[in-house]
Parts: sequence; C-alpha cells; structure tokens
Amino acid sequence: MKNGKFPDGIDGKWFNHSEDLLLTFADRLIHIDAYVYHDDMYSIKFIYSQNKSIEHQLRNFTRLNQTSLSSLNFEKRDIQEITQCYKNTNGSIRLVGLYFAFKDKLSVLLGSCHEQIYFEDKFSNHVFGYASGKKAQYLNGFQFIWYKICPVHNRVTLCVNHNPYILPLDNFYKD
Repeated sequence: MKNGKFPDGIDGKWFNHSEDLLLTFADRLIHIDAYVYHDDMYSIKFIYSQNKSIEHQLRNFTRLNQTSLSSLNFEKRDIQEITQCYKNTNGSIRLVGLYFAFKDKLSVLLGSCHEQIYFEDKFSNHVFGYASGKKAQYLNGFQFIWYKICPVHNRVTLCVNHNPYILPLDNFYKD
C-alpha cells in the first residue's frame, strides 16, 4: 500500500474512506458523481461497492439548475493514475478538479484544471484503493491510497474464525 501526494499548507481534520465506510479488500470504487458550476467542482460523491458512499462538499453551494452533474462509472477498470488540480486564491489552496487515467484510457475531467497547481499520483504496479484527505467545514484536499498489483491465480483463501472463504481478487491487495 502506498500513500499518494498531499499538498503542503492544507488544514483540516484527516478523514479516511476505508475507516469511515468500513471498506474491505472486496470493496472497490465503482462510481463518482461531481457537481460542477462554471468549471468549478463544488461537491464530489464516491460510491464504492455494496452501496457504501460518502459525499464531500468543497464549498458552500445549492444544487440549482446552473450546476451540472458529472458522473464517472469505473465498472471493472482499475484506476492507475489520478491528477488533482488545486487553485491558489489569496494564499488559500483549494481543490478544483480531478482527472483519472486507466491502463488504456483517460476519463473525463471533473471540475477544471486551467492554470492550476497539479499533483499527479502514479505508482508502478499499483491501482487506486480508496481516498483519504483533510476537511474542515468543507473538503480541503485528497490523499489517495494505492494497492499493489500482485500476480496470483485470481483468488485468495482467507480464514475467518477457522472457516475458509475464497474471494476473487480483481488484481489488487494491500502490501
């Protein structure tokens, strides 16, 4: 497991989707919804398997007709790179966009990445696991957690209370 980059100078209390949503190895990110207004992201919702979801507001807004919903479906694709876009406004750094890359394809941009501060997360032989970050009243920034890809025979046997469980792996583990 590797921690992605996190910008300096961002305040707030740490959150962790793995702990907050009680994610397991079998849970994966399957969908993201983001509310955008004038290329500025105001809210983002992460939806993991088993209907585990969490929404973060980036700043105050009301979902009016002017806000548009951008959605990304990940299906069975593993995220291999994420670019975070931040904007420095009057000495305050704030997240304004996210861009996801897969093995063979780039996603749509959520928010904007015009003349911003960029943080690219990409680790050889790793895929996206879950999100963590800092927030105060609103979301201040993300730090993404990455799982190492291990060559296995598409399953693992876990023993829980002496009972074996065989799980499909979807190509990732924690280190």
